[in-house]
Order: sequence, then C-alpha cells, then structure tokens
Amino acid sequence: MSSAVAPLSSTLPSRPSPSFLRPPWGRLFPQTLRVAARQSESVQVSGLEGLGIHVLKPFYIRVDPDDEGYIAKSSISFVYETGETWPEALRNVIFALKDHFEWLTEIEESLAPSVQEELALLREYLSSDEYLSSER
Repeated sequence: MSSAVAPLSSTLPSRPSPSFLRPPWGRLFPQTLRVAARQSESVQVSGLEGLGIHVLKPFYIRVDPDDEGYIAKSSISFVYETGETWPEALRNVIFALKDHFEWLTEIEESLAPSVQEELALLREYLSSDEYLSSER
C-alpha cells in the first residue's frame, strides 16, 4: 500500500453535501481524488477555518480501505468515521473531529482525567472561534 500526503483546503462546507467533491476540491488536490481503488492515503490537515476551527499545528488523517468502503482516522484523537468512498470518509471524520472537540470543550469540567488529556492534546492542534474570542 502506498501513502501520499495532500493538502486540505482551509474551508469546508458547513455540513456534508453532494457539492463537497465538486470544484474547487478537484483543483485543490486532484491527485488525492484520483486515488486508486482500495488504497490507503494520508492527508495533512492545515486549515479548517470554514468550520469555525483553527488548526494551530498541522496533523494527519489516514484513510484506509475497509470491507464496506473506507475508514478515516485522525492522528490526534480516537475519533474515526467510515464512508462508502474515500472522500466521504475523509469528510465524515473531519466533521466528527470538529463535533468531538466542541463537545469536550463544552463539558470540560466534568471530564475524567484521561479524557482531559485527550482534550489537552486536541488543544495543541485545534482552537475554536469561541475559544479564541474568550481569550481576548
């Protein structure tokens, strides 16, 4: 299996939609969208501002073939998602990671120590618009 790194756009649609794979996605990382069937890929994430999340340090999402499609896993969390297609799995894990980060931030005071460590790791890589504005 080969592994390639492709940049991810700094903006994503507000929620998954069929338009997700229409241009400009193909122009931003065409080599990624032409992934050979059943091939693993790693994508470097360096911006998610269109989702209200800021990437402080780039991280990777790995997308691997699965029996029923693809599974995408983040290098900074236990969050993973599946999809029938490679881009669908990637999109799903990005939205799941965003939702997970926001949820942990909301309930921070009630988190167990191990989950507080996960949130601390996420904060090394991500920051939300709300979190940034509360620090100003």
